[in-house]
Amino acid sequence: MSASGLADTVVARLREFELTGKRVAVGLSGGRDSVVLLDILAQSAPCLGIVLSAIHVHHGLSPHADAWQDSCIAHAARAGVSLTVRRVRIRRDDPAGTEAAARAARYDCYRALDVDAVALAQHADDQAETVLLQLLRGAGVSGLAAMPAARPLSANSLLVRPLLEVPGSVLAAHAIARGLRWVEDESNRDERHPRNFLRHSVFPLLGRGFPSYREALARVAANAADAVAVGRRLAALDALACETPDGLDLDQLARLDDASRANLLRHWLERQGVTAPSRAQLREVLRQALGASRDSGLRLAVGGRILVRYRATLRIADSPDTAWSWAVPWPREGGTGLPDGRFLVPVVFPGCGLRPAVLASGVAEVRNRRGGEKLRVDAGRPRQSLKNLLRESAVPPWERWSIPLVFIDGVLAHVPGIGTDPAFAAGPDDPGVSLRAVPADASVSIRGGAARGAC
Repeated sequence: MSASGLADTVVARLREFELTGKRVAVGLSGGRDSVVLLDILAQSAPCLGIVLSAIHVHHGLSPHADAWQDSCIAHAARAGVSLTVRRVRIRRDDPAGTEAAARAARYDCYRALDVDAVALAQHADDQAETVLLQLLRGAGVSGLAAMPAARPLSANSLLVRPLLEVPGSVLAAHAIARGLRWVEDESNRDERHPRNFLRHSVFPLLGRGFPSYREALARVAANAADAVAVGRRLAALDALACETPDGLDLDQLARLDDASRANLLRHWLERQGVTAPSRAQLREVLRQALGASRDSGLRLAVGGRILVRYRATLRIADSPDTAWSWAVPWPREGGTGLPDGRFLVPVVFPGCGLRPAVLASGVAEVRNRRGGEKLRVDAGRPRQSLKNLLRESAVPPWERWSIPLVFIDGVLAHVPGIGTDPAFAAGPDDPGVSLRAVPADASVSIRGGAARGAC
């Protein structure tokens, strides 16, 4: 492929991604590949009508990191584009591994950019390495699909790889022909890293017996990507029968064959933002969820979240652990943060909840369940077990421990969504006050519009 052919390939890809006339930032590390991509896009920007910029993420992991930053500044100046530099801190003992932590930090920086797309310089050799690594790790079709040429980066931007079908040797030839200079990351020679071992020891040998291995592995990725797309469509069809607003209907799920069950569960978890479990974990979740009794209260840890079985439905529970105890004063008008990460706000309901006067005259404390609480919900009846009231109201077990309970002078006076002790309750025509626990970044009106009893 000639230099002009390489530029034509990049231009065609950006047009394919519908980026003509859009804002595109190059992820610039200072290495050969990203320097070549910046050079090509800088030349092609006028015919594409794109507004080109670059971003360099300074990880601070190498003693040469400052020199790499200076190199990127020089390359951006030569190309005539603006450069954004972001410094991030990476823990060398990060549980995910240094490389994964650095990658996550980079992508966070990319997502924060005000652009339509971020272009990265991964090429055919990188794709081949990714496919073989995933294969050796025993990945499923999603892993074998490797790196897509384009995918959503955020709600308003794309991540694109216009060089994904171009061999690294073509980029090297372009860099030499253009007299480009670049930096070398010393860690790229360390064969303790699996990718480097493949690059330096395996692929040269593989190329002797299979000269077209890059193309073959690229076809594996493309075929796997097709299989993933088909799997998603099948999961969407199965979800019509199995998915409810609360989760997955296990009775309906049990009617599917084993492969379809696993496929639906995998894609359902993916849509809920749960880290994909391994094949073995997926099968074990299905075995336990389908084999447990209807109200077993089964709880399974998957991908950093909790899956629970409740009333023949598999759900994701986000409530804090039952051992987590907290207590706060009645929240200020603007709301009060809770130790479990939520935000507690007062909400006004007509004829429902607490009389504002009792909050002014007594000491109001809000806390979560500890066990053994009793609430009077009818003036003519004794106090009832809160445990029974919650069960009768069909509150899922994992949510019962995080409901804010309001105590006035030490007496349980109000439980949102359950009831209010008549001694503290607002009259039918009076404004009442209840509470709502929301995520800390939510915006909630303090004037509610719910029906009577919802507070």
